[in-house]
Amino acid sequence: MVRPALQLYSVRDAHQPLVELLPRIREAGYEGVEFASPPERDCERLSSALSDAGLEVVGMHVRLQELRDGRAEILESCRALGCADVIVAHVSPSHFRTRSRVHALAQELDAQAAALAEAGVSLHYHNQCFEFQSVDVGPLVDAASAVCNPSPRPRLSGAGDAETLRRYRRMAGTAGERILDALGGPPPADSFEETGLATLLAETDDALAVEPDLGNVRAAGFDPERVLARATDRTRLVHVKDEFVSSAGPYPEERPAPLGSGDVDVEGAVAAADAAGATWVVMENDDPATPLGPIANGREVFESAGV
Repeated sequence: MVRPALQLYSVRDAHQPLVELLPRIREAGYEGVEFASPPERDCERLSSALSDAGLEVVGMHVRLQELRDGRAEILESCRALGCADVIVAHVSPSHFRTRSRVHALAQELDAQAAALAEAGVSLHYHNQCFEFQSVDVGPLVDAASAVCNPSPRPRLSGAGDAETLRRYRRMAGTAGERILDALGGPPPADSFEETGLATLLAETDDALAVEPDLGNVRAAGFDPERVLARATDRTRLVHVKDEFVSSAGPYPEERPAPLGSGDVDVEGAVAAADAAGATWVVMENDDPATPLGPIANGREVFESAGV
């Protein structure tokens, strides 16, 4: 059976140090926590507090830029915390507007996954909603956009060169987006196979794991259980959050909801994660009504789901 964990972003507004919250999280029935970003300090103290509370670190969210610029520091934090899983939590939506851009992102994620694997750490990709737009914009538009907005960024040495590169990439990226916007924006995806996420899965090695966010899947207009089934062999961590969805799509109109009160079938999502062989179900609430509300809310829902 999957085990329950809490994404610590859910309690970011709590007026207590994290080390004081950890026993409360464990008492609520959680067995693990997931960091929303690499801790800036006190990793040794955090590790001791986690051990005292009986909690495991199930993963650490990072930005792709943090991996590019500070992979060694991330690995050091992982070592101190006993964390074996790093998750790219969010990238620019521009990566998922054309097939060639997804291909470039796939190459970079594969390279990062290989580098982390040498240190015994697995890399995961966590989806938002924009990955569910179609990337089939036609070869000519794809080629023109690629020229205007190459990705991943080339590397230059020297601070001056780097600043010049950033300036020109901002200009080029704007031009690339304008080309796509002038043609009506991202085309809708009629099936999962047409989406940017499906393309990313097809073009990356199995060493890159996936952390499906089932709330975002639902907000994008797709069935969480079906999408999870497509990534079964690469999924150990599953995000479960609830949403009130007024208009689904890759750029939806939605707002966070307490687990069990919105449009996501939370119990079905937990059951699907278990059927997929996931190890952890990670509860998240992006905008809780009270700072500590997600702790009790998650316990209630996971107990009703049989976790």
